[in-house]
Amino acid sequence: RLRENAGAIRGSHAPVQINQCAIGSVRGTMNLYIYPAGCAAWNSFFPHRMGTEGETILPLGTEQVPVITLDDYVDKQRVDRIDLLKIDVEGFEIEALQGTRRLLQARRIGFIIFEISTHCLEGTGRKGIDVLREVAALGLDIQQINSDGNLQAVNIANSEVPHFVNYLAQVRVSAN
Repeated sequence: RLRENAGAIRGSHAPVQINQCAIGSVRGTMNLYIYPAGCAAWNSFFPHRMGTEGETILPLGTEQVPVITLDDYVDKQRVDRIDLLKIDVEGFEIEALQGTRRLLQARRIGFIIFEISTHCLEGTGRKGIDVLREVAALGLDIQQINSDGNLQAVNIANSEVPHFVNYLAQVRVSAN
């Protein structure tokens, strides 16, 4: 579907490069859990139960996929800066963000939008607060994107992570 959509916009937009791989904390391969047609957005490296219309949906199987770090990818592609990085990785947020350490340290990423879904995290043994703590440990300030589009600063010490929520993060501005 991505190839179809990219092909439809090629005449009027900048070229779209499609890479059949995942981003993570290290280079290698992993098994991607595949959900039924119509539920492919739930594909994940961690099996989890999802539901729709009162029905529990489980993965149908796995497919082995290559994993690279975003640090390595942008170096190879000679990308100087990413103004906005959208991460939607169904429970793999920590690993995906760990693969951006060099970019973050060099301040080559402006903003990151990521989501937390507690259903997807169930397969990892992690909680939403674990993701927020790792994001903060990477030197990022975090704001919750509320349903009305307004931003709300996140205080990790007393933060409760809703069932599903989007966040905006940016490299912390030093107090110098």
